Amino acid sequence: MSKNMKIAFILCFAVIALISIIPTFTSKPTEVAAAPPPMPAKKEAIETKTTSPITNLAIAPYTKEDYPGVVAKFGSAIPAINADRKKAAEIAARSGACDSVQNSQVSRRSPKDNRHYWVECGNLTRLYFDETSLAEGEPVEIQTKADWLANGLKEW
Repeated sequence: MSKNMKIAFILCFAVIALISIIPTFTSKPTEVAAAPPPMPAKKEAIETKTTSPITNLAIAPYTKEDYPGVVAKFGSAIPAINADRKKAAEIAARSGACDSVQNSQVSRRSPKDNRHYWVECGNLTRLYFDETSLAEGEPVEIQTKADWLANGLKEW
């Protein structure tokens, strides 16, 4: 093969390679999916909302073996706390803000006389509750992934 043929072959191969990768650099970016819809304003709307799944791990009861610090702090309130965690998870699952409940916990920072809870969803949205909001069936606050990336997780 002559030197000119080798050069022509290399140039032809280079042109084909460039043609195949140019669309990668010139194509428009794909659109980002829209944000999830906001929480319904009325309590009735939440109650009729389709329920998202709740993982078993999210509401597994606290035991002395698995959560010695929580059991030591809250003692005889653990059965009520386990029930409240399940209730918070159920409210979150009906909220429309949560795609699936992954975790429901009592906050170790919360006072014993008004316990605070948080529920984390698969879409990294967190819903926060205190005992009053649990009784009302509404979260105190909803923090989306974008919120906590911008401002950090709520100190609860």
